[in-house]
Amino acid sequence: MKKSRFRFLKNKWFWIILVIVLIIVGYLYAKTRPKAASFQYSTAAIGNVVEQVSVTGTVSPVGKAALAFEKSGVISHIYVKVGDRVSTGDPIASLDSATDQAALDSAEATLADMSSGLTPEQYAADQATVTTASTTYANALLDAVNAVHNGYVLARSAVADYSDNFFTNPQTANPTINVRTDSSATALAMNNERLQISTVLDNWQNDMASASTTGASVLVSRAQGYLSTIKSFLSDLSNIINALSPGNSGLSQTMINNDVSTMNTALSTLNQSISAVSGADTELKSAASGLSQAQNTFALQQSGSTPNSVASQAAKV
Repeated sequence: MKKSRFRFLKNKWFWIILVIVLIIVGYLYAKTRPKAASFQYSTAAIGNVVEQVSVTGTVSPVGKAALAFEKSGVISHIYVKVGDRVSTGDPIASLDSATDQAALDSAEATLADMSSGLTPEQYAADQATVTTASTTYANALLDAVNAVHNGYVLARSAVADYSDNFFTNPQTANPTINVRTDSSATALAMNNERLQISTVLDNWQNDMASASTTGASVLVSRAQGYLSTIKSFLSDLSNIINALSPGNSGLSQTMINNDVSTMNTALSTLNQSISAVSGADTELKSAASGLSQAQNTFALQQSGSTPNSVASQAAKV
């Protein structure tokens, strides 16, 4: 027998659930259904309409004036009170003017000084400064010539008394190094350097023979060039001496130590020469600069201030 497809209609739970669903749907529909518009009615009549506004802000007058000084400062006096009536030109307040007065006094004093010439006392003081600077410069010139002479003596000693121990016939046209070098090319280069040093020392000696304080600056400059060449020669020779060993030279360690000591003495003596000439150069340049500055200052003060500088200072006043 075929079962009926609608037998679930006989089930009570079906009806219970159906009722619950219908209740929920009805509730939602009632809650969301648009409500009818609500109107308020009033009889038309002529009268006053009042609107209240509540806001936060600043109350300002219709007309006002913002007062301020042209510069900042401390107020020294107030001439009016709140509510007083004032007119154009009436003073309202004033600043403490002590600082401005001091600046004015200083500017006026500077203007007066610029407008006047040197006093006898100022003239004498400035002239004394120039005289002192001139004396200092003259002494520096003499010291420079002496320093170059002493530098020559020390430099010649470094070469002739010490480094020449490592050459045969060092002061001839064919000097020959008599210690081991790493190659014949190195030996030939050292021989040529030693020959050049003889020329350098001769030129330096000739410079001193005709030296004078007026040419001290040039003399110092040339001496520094000579020293640079001699220093290069001694440095190259020092490298060779310091590379010696009993194995590569056939000399005992004692003899090598003596050679190293001799070479170090040569370098030390040359450094004394360099220091003497360099110190003279520094002193000479400083004295020349001091004299030039003193002369320029004296000349400027004698000529007085220019019209433009006086006018500029007057404008500041």
